Amino acid sequence: MVEIQVALGDRSYPVTIQSGLFPRLSESLTELAPSQRYFLVCDQNVYSLYSGSFPSDDTGYKTCVISSGETSKTIETLQSIWTFLLENGVERGHVLVAVGGGVLGDVAGFAAATILRGIRFVQVPTTLLAQVDASIGGKTGINHPLGKNLIGAFHQPCAVLIDPAFLRTLPESEFRSGMYEVIKYALIEKNGLYEQLMAGNWQHGSDISAIIELCVRCKAAVVAADEKEGGRRMILNFGHTLGHAIETAGEFREFSHGQAVGWGILFAARLAESIRLCNPSTVAAIERLVRRNGQLPALNCSPSFLLEKMRHDKKVRDGSFTFVLPAEIGKVTIRTAIPVERVRAELEGFLL
Repeated sequence: MVEIQVALGDRSYPVTIQSGLFPRLSESLTELAPSQRYFLVCDQNVYSLYSGSFPSDDTGYKTCVISSGETSKTIETLQSIWTFLLENGVERGHVLVAVGGGVLGDVAGFAAATILRGIRFVQVPTTLLAQVDASIGGKTGINHPLGKNLIGAFHQPCAVLIDPAFLRTLPESEFRSGMYEVIKYALIEKNGLYEQLMAGNWQHGSDISAIIELCVRCKAAVVAADEKEGGRRMILNFGHTLGHAIETAGEFREFSHGQAVGWGILFAARLAESIRLCNPSTVAAIERLVRRNGQLPALNCSPSFLLEKMRHDKKVRDGSFTFVLPAEIGKVTIRTAIPVERVRAELEGFLL
């Protein structure tokens, strides 16, 4: 078992990584988040595979199952979770437990942040993307037709329980989607992950517990230093400025989050080269690593359309763009006030 602390003073919490953790969920919750009642919110795919491992409703637990996928990250889903909680007598001392991928964790976490002005919650991430990134750091929220994650709140969990055994039943497409977030961590810090990914076997079905641990340690340290993204935490958005625009342009159906981030990483590298922040060999190295994760789906969007979507990004300031750009492998920098026309010119070449 590995336990990593997200150090946030009196709101610090552990991230526990252990295969076979989920079947002992009740025991872990009693230790880490004691309560008389627990409300489990789970996505349909996970519940269909693991319903036999969920605590029964007559033991202080109630379970709500919601639809899977990014299209469920809506105000309607949030409303259904609020109703479930209220109809079952939720109180401020109770605990919401999010069991699912990044979408489920975001929307269930937002429900926990807002019901009764906030109750405790625990993250039990079941996808690679959620285990290495989305479940840690307290970002919760839903999408809006104008953009991704535009409505939400910071609400830290009181524990994150990561069971890598969930990945055995994860579809390969979802595994590869999560690997783009892993690649992000290999590129934003000198943590040995880049070398490990270039040399090692991290295909679907292999044991990647050590890779998960490296990513969690990186994110925990960044969140502890900058909880609400006032500065350093913005490096975690590497690949996400264009990535979120691509997801929105595809109406959250055409591209997975990871695929969109993969394209976003490639574009950020090209943009960094164009402003002479990094050299061509660095761009080539980044492209080699991204391509190792397979072929990205075709990007059939116009530059103007993507620019319009990026204008709704939370990091836009005074009409100019902020990008996290690579300087070298393991080092990124936050560049503000990048003119729209510069981004447009690079997009036009990138999309050829």
